[in-house]
Amino acid sequence: MRVIEKGIMTLSLLLILSALLLILLFLDDGILKTHRSIIALRKNYLEHSLVLQNASQQNILHLCNTLSLDNNQKTHKIILENTLKNDRTNDNISTAIWCDRHFLFKELPKKSTYQKEFKNYIDSEQLQIFKEKLVIPKNNLPKSKTATLYWFPKDHSQWEINNDLYGVVIAEDDLLISGKGKIRGTVITGGNLTLIEGVTVAYKKSVINSVVKEYSQWQLSSKSWYDFNDEL
Repeated sequence: MRVIEKGIMTLSLLLILSALLLILLFLDDGILKTHRSIIALRKNYLEHSLVLQNASQQNILHLCNTLSLDNNQKTHKIILENTLKNDRTNDNISTAIWCDRHFLFKELPKKSTYQKEFKNYIDSEQLQIFKEKLVIPKNNLPKSKTATLYWFPKDHSQWEINNDLYGVVIAEDDLLISGKGKIRGTVITGGNLTLIEGVTVAYKKSVINSVVKEYSQWQLSSKSWYDFNDEL
């Protein structure tokens, strides 16, 4: 009788162990299938993302430069989408870059002259970006209503005008303006400003706004590239 009972217990244990083993096998198979599915999704995503990145990297340096300067934005996000659908999720692969706007001016001038205030209004760290546009003006320029930036480095401290001009005059050091005419905009110097009789400066907001916008530039932010599907 005891032998029969032991046999039944042994058989029961074997059945239980067999059932547990089958459950584990089913679970392992499910885990493996899930893992394979994740790997497949990731592969599919990477393939589509690579298509987007290869196409975008060719133009990425120019994307920020195409943004408009006719606004007061300082940062801007450009969203790029791959037109190829993800076969498994039917979603587009989206990628974005951030652009930063660099300004020559630290703040907007609000009066006609700023003597010895170059450092307060001009961002010297940005001069390198705009160096190709900073041209020393000639004497006795023709009359012009175009908003212009007139740039005077430290080794140029004198300027003669004989017409009315519209723009922003910037001098790193002293500046003496002689001749006859009115400058509509503002004058900013790092040193002394001397206006010889016959030369006047009148504050003009629209001219200043135009020059400030012109001397700003969009550039790609450092490490700005990222995609929205990193969770895969």
